[in-house]
Amino acid sequence: MKTAFFNHSIRCSFLKSKAGLILVSAFMAVISASAQESEPQNEISITYGTVANSNFLDIYTEAFTATSGSYFGPLGVEYFHHLSPMVSLGGIGVYKSHKETVSNIETTNSYITIMPAVKLSWVSTRNFGFYSKAGVGYTFFSISGETHDMKDKENTGSFNFQLSAIGLEAGGERFRVFAELGWGEQGLALGGLRVMF
Repeated sequence: MKTAFFNHSIRCSFLKSKAGLILVSAFMAVISASAQESEPQNEISITYGTVANSNFLDIYTEAFTATSGSYFGPLGVEYFHHLSPMVSLGGIGVYKSHKETVSNIETTNSYITIMPAVKLSWVSTRNFGFYSKAGVGYTFFSISGETHDMKDKENTGSFNFQLSAIGLEAGGERFRVFAELGWGEQGLALGGLRVMF
C-alpha cells in the first residue's frame, strides 16, 4: 500500500515537473519571438557625399580649363529591408547638379540616379555597425544651356553604380550616424543620418 502510494507520488511529481518544464520552455519561446519582432527590420537613410561618379570628369575639366562652376550634392536617400542579420536588400536614389560658365554660356547639368542595392553587415551590435554596400542602376542626365539669345536642353542617361567597401555607423538602436568610403554616384566619401524601425 505504501509502495503504491510512493510510486503514485513519484509519477505525480514527475508529471508536474514535466508540465512545468513545458510551460517554462513555451514562455521563453514567446519572449524570444517578441524580442526578435521588436528588433528593427527596416532602415531609411539620408546621405550627402563628395566627388560623385558622373561629375568627376567635370571637376577634372574645370581644374585645367578656364571655367567656373558650382556643385550641389550628391544628395541621396536609401531604404533597406533586413532579410537576415547579415543581408539587406533595398534601393538608393541620388540627386546632384552642376552649374558652370564656359565662354559666356551657362550650363546646368542635373543627375537623377536610381539603383537597387545590397548591404552586407559584417559587425552589428546595439550601438555600432560595420558594413559594405553595392548598388547598380541608371542615371537620368539633363543638360541645359543658356546664352543671351538662346536656350537649349538635352536629356540622356547612362549606367551607374555605387560601391562602398567600408561603412561605419554608431548611435542607438533607432537612430545612427554613419560614414562610408567607396566609389560611385554617392561619392568617394559620404555620411548621413539613419533611422531604423
